[in-house]
Amino acid sequence: MVRIDVNTDSSLRGVESLDQSVHGLVGGALGRLADRLTFVRVYLSDLNGQKTRGRDKRVVIEARVRATARPLTVSHVGHTFASALVGARRKLVRQLDDVFERVHAMKRRPA
Repeated sequence: MVRIDVNTDSSLRGVESLDQSVHGLVGGALGRLADRLTFVRVYLSDLNGQKTRGRDKRVVIEARVRATARPLTVSHVGHTFASALVGARRKLVRQLDDVFERVHAMKRRPA
C-alpha cells in the first residue's frame, strides 16, 4: 500500500471526512500501481475561502515514481472537492500509465 499524505490550506482545518474521501478515492485508483510508487501527496485548497460560488476547490496530487527521479504533479479545479479530486485522479492515472509504458518500452529496447 502506498503512503498517501493529505494536506489542506488554513480554511479547511479539521475536516476528517475529506481525509477519508481522499484516501478512498486516490488509494483505490492507485491500488494497482502502489508497488511502483514511493509516496503520494494530495493538497486541497479552497481558492475563494468562505465564498461558495464558482469552481473554487483545487486539488493537487504529487506522486513519486520509483522508476524516475522526479515526481509527477497534476491539478484540477472543480465546484466541489469530490469533482476536483476525481479530475486530478484521472489526470494522474493517465500520466502514470504513460510513464510506465515508456519505462517498459525502454526495458524491451535492445542495447
